Amino acid sequence: MRLMFKSESGMTLMELMATVVVVSILTIGLGLTTRTIQDHYARDTVKGDVRLYGNLALREILKEISLANRMDVSTMNGFSRITIFRLNEQNEPIQTSVSASLTQGLKINNREPLNGNCTFPDGGRFKHLQTIRLTDFSVKEIPVIRPSLVKFASSTYDINLEITIQPKAEGHRKLDPEIIRFTRRVFMPMKYVTQNNSVTQSLL
Repeated sequence: MRLMFKSESGMTLMELMATVVVVSILTIGLGLTTRTIQDHYARDTVKGDVRLYGNLALREILKEISLANRMDVSTMNGFSRITIFRLNEQNEPIQTSVSASLTQGLKINNREPLNGNCTFPDGGRFKHLQTIRLTDFSVKEIPVIRPSLVKFASSTYDINLEITIQPKAEGHRKLDPEIIRFTRRVFMPMKYVTQNNSVTQSLL
């Protein structure tokens, strides 16, 4: 009598458990990797939006200042507020004001820069990951280094703009903010030329 042995294919309980553990580890690792990539993409996108906003807004403000005959600097809500005075072709005075807000950014004559087309970034579709705040806007005359340069110094200003990106906390873990700074120096040739001209000053 011949005995026939038949091998059965299949998985033991231990093999099944090992497979489940390996698949779970791979799934968790893939999920964490995907989230890390998404977070980096979100941060880079938001930083790009902030840099674009800062450069465009300051470009318009610097253009206004460079054409001005006079500029007054005051303080409002902890930020610098500037009032720019210049004369048009008919020697009529034109006044432009620039102010700053923590949550609304820079305003030129109470409007967004670029005729309302340059809005302060809020993170867009990534707003749930971070908050964006304007934390510094300061305008100051440059210091006088020599008596002969007083006239030049009074016509030259340093402008500092600072925007902070604060990632939202994950559980009990607080993430460090990222600060993006913009620094510009602007010279006012019209003020330099006309600051001793009493006729021009009286028109302004």
